[in-house]
Amino acid sequence: MAVSITLPIASTGNGILSSGEFQRLGHLEPKLSHKPRKHFGWPCINDRQLLNCKCFWHIYRSRNSKKLKPRNFSYCKIAAEDSSLTERNNIEPENRQDRIGIETFKSVTKNKNFVPDSQFAQPDGLPPLVSALKASAKQNAASFHFPGHNRGRAAPSSLTQLIGLRPFTYDLPELPELSNLYSPEGPIFEAQKQAAKLFGALETWFLVGGTTCGIQAAIMATCSPGDYLILPRNSHISAISAMVLSGAIPKYIIPEYNCDWDIAGGVIPSQVEKAINELEKDGRKAAAVFVTSPTYHGICSNLSEISKLCHYHEIPLIVDEAHGAHLGFHPQLPFSALQQGADLAVQSTHKVLCSLTQSSMLHLSGNIVDRERICRCLQTLQSTSPSNLLLASLDAARAQLNENPEAIFNEAMDLATGSKNLIKNIPGSR
Repeated sequence: MAVSITLPIASTGNGILSSGEFQRLGHLEPKLSHKPRKHFGWPCINDRQLLNCKCFWHIYRSRNSKKLKPRNFSYCKIAAEDSSLTERNNIEPENRQDRIGIETFKSVTKNKNFVPDSQFAQPDGLPPLVSALKASAKQNAASFHFPGHNRGRAAPSSLTQLIGLRPFTYDLPELPELSNLYSPEGPIFEAQKQAAKLFGALETWFLVGGTTCGIQAAIMATCSPGDYLILPRNSHISAISAMVLSGAIPKYIIPEYNCDWDIAGGVIPSQVEKAINELEKDGRKAAAVFVTSPTYHGICSNLSEISKLCHYHEIPLIVDEAHGAHLGFHPQLPFSALQQGADLAVQSTHKVLCSLTQSSMLHLSGNIVDRERICRCLQTLQSTSPSNLLLASLDAARAQLNENPEAIFNEAMDLATGSKNLIKNIPGSR
């Protein structure tokens, strides 16, 4: 029987196993070799058992007590076969050939981009991150890590009555098999790679802070203190806060106003050209141009012409495409920002597509913007404890769209056209 043990700080209450309860899992405890390796003065489990460790939880058994005392240095997952583990630990240290195991472990850890083949395989046909989350939740493991609800065992009853226990089962932290959002490997790396391919991006980042943090990262990655950012005056508040964070100076464009509909229009290429020329007359150059397309009311700008204009002046174009993740996937819809030459596009996947609220994507195209700066800005802005439910929902939404990208919006477009025609027949409407 395969056993997976996850060892964090031992704690009690609220569904977390106490030290006594853990001791009753004695057949799961890793045994020490007679000559344990040491780290920070603490004996460590033997080398062979370290082969399945992502990092090191230092564990030792006191000579005067049988209690297992975990030491919190970092995270470790020990996976082993019951029978083979017992058999290996019965071998005398002098006769064991641990050197091969040590060298294998070193060679794996040296390669930062190493990703086991099993991480990429989805025998169940599910998207990579969804598949990994499902497999991790199914493990018969004693959880000593966060979150505190312990896979729903200590979840608040008021919430479980509303949504049940299943969501808590999949609310897992950044376990080794689920990868790390800041340094993605395995399922997150593969999920983002497939998203980039679908949306036509050079690289895609999953966002758990909504399009807000994506816009902030895009502006911070292109603008330094004192740089000028050309943007419409009715931009989202995230663009305003991004200028505060980056120290950028706004060069505002006033969008045309549509009196018939009583709404602001889009950005016209001539307005962008005028703003660029005005800055150049003062001996300055815009660090980036920021455009919202489509707007909240669905107004799309001519991004193709704006991008050509920006690139002629070697200025990156950032597009707030929060309401346009569906664009480019139906012949009756406008092209997406990336298809029209944008360098950075931020999409609220949860708004028009079907991921969970607060989940978005940031897409990079071209070579004007430094991807490393984007990564550093996202690390500054995003949580170090991202929700794997949000991340998996992004992967699932991508897979849903990828199943039939050319026809998935057919029904929605037919319904929209039919509704439009019915509304036209209402007296007084226009």
